[in-house]
Amino acid sequence: MNITKENTGELTATVKIQLSADDYQQKVNNTLKKEQKKATMPGFRPGKVPFGMIEKIYGKTVFADEIGKIINESLTKYITDNKISILGNPLPNKEKENTDKLDNKNFEFLFDLGLSPKFELNLSDKIKLNLYNITIDDKFINNYINTLRQQYGELVNSEISKDDDLLYGEFEELDNKGNLLKNGIKNKNSISLKYIKNKTIKNKLTGVKKENKITLNPFEVTESEEETASLLGVEKEKIKDLKSKFLFTIKEIKKTVPAKIDNYFFDKVYPQKNIKNKKQLFDHIKKDMSLSLNNEAENKLTDNIILKILKETKIKLPEEFLKRWIIETNEKEITKEQIDKEFDVYANSLRWQLIKNKIIKNNNIKVTEEEVKNDTKKILKQQYKQLSLYKDSDKNFNAIVENALKNKKEVEKIYTKLYEEKIIDFIKTNIKIVKKDITYNEFIKLNSNNKK
Repeated sequence: MNITKENTGELTATVKIQLSADDYQQKVNNTLKKEQKKATMPGFRPGKVPFGMIEKIYGKTVFADEIGKIINESLTKYITDNKISILGNPLPNKEKENTDKLDNKNFEFLFDLGLSPKFELNLSDKIKLNLYNITIDDKFINNYINTLRQQYGELVNSEISKDDDLLYGEFEELDNKGNLLKNGIKNKNSISLKYIKNKTIKNKLTGVKKENKITLNPFEVTESEEETASLLGVEKEKIKDLKSKFLFTIKEIKKTVPAKIDNYFFDKVYPQKNIKNKKQLFDHIKKDMSLSLNNEAENKLTDNIILKILKETKIKLPEEFLKRWIIETNEKEITKEQIDKEFDVYANSLRWQLIKNKIIKNNNIKVTEEEVKNDTKKILKQQYKQLSLYKDSDKNFNAIVENALKNKKEVEKIYTKLYEEKIIDFIKTNIKIVKKDITYNEFIKLNSNNKK
């Protein structure tokens, strides 16, 4: 056997594997002999079928299988022994198709490789990012309490609709002359005026009474095709080309009377917290919101770290090879046009993985089984506490954790999560993090601008 590698580009290469009969014939014969021992055929005792007949029946299949095993094992060993770092998997060379025979006994196989790029990762305090301290004032919390009062409020009948009311009624499809369409779409449902963004439509539905009939376009009171289909009680496919207007007959008008701030309301918002007054409620909400907003700020910092490091670290990729690899190995059929459209996202994901691997290798970052176990326990505790199932004295909880650790996929997710956290922490200690106060509204605006 002879294996050679030829670089075909800055980040691509082709490996050539040449096989002679000495490399495969003995293995083929051994496999055929095993088949011979198992074979049964009329006119012959079990295991005594002539080798020539076995070879004629199974020879081509065994030959192909053994050649495939030898090629795969040899290619993997060659890449490992020569410490060739590759992206994706080796691909059969398209020009040769791996079917070239040098003669009747000697074969040549070629595989294309995408090579992993070398790059410099420079972390220093020259890289500066903000960690936002999101401040919330009393007005914000009081507004949130009022939102909760609406959420847990009581729906009561109303005579005339106002801009936050709920209108129950019947939708009936009209023809192009404004008459009821025979066998048209008909459905009873409700419209919440609170969520209608079109001011003209909202004004049209405000100040109306029961039994009022209003002609409207259902798409103007919904925000998506899914919502429109649900409103009309039909499948989404049925409304894709829908142009009809509808007659909406109001049957009921409901308004929400905000919940009273009392013990019943406290128990709804914080079950089992035994809150006695508005101040305690205020303090609990402030504490929870601060924790939640701090998590949001940390997540924002993590996102910014990834974006910044990707921007600062120049990593070339064998793009054409990777595109080909995605197409040839994807379980579902995928076109080159789809790949071109989505490749930047994939490429940055791959670059980030290469950066993470470099940080892990250069800084000996490890995640231990004990850390995975502790994190699993922490996650399960949170889940059980949310369901009011966990007790500190629960002796069976460790058994629950051990059982969860038997799920290999979930354990793998925990490993990935912990590695990611350690990598981000490492980067944080090697760049400059500036703490900056910001209001919640400013933070929301900042996120909105970044998504544009």
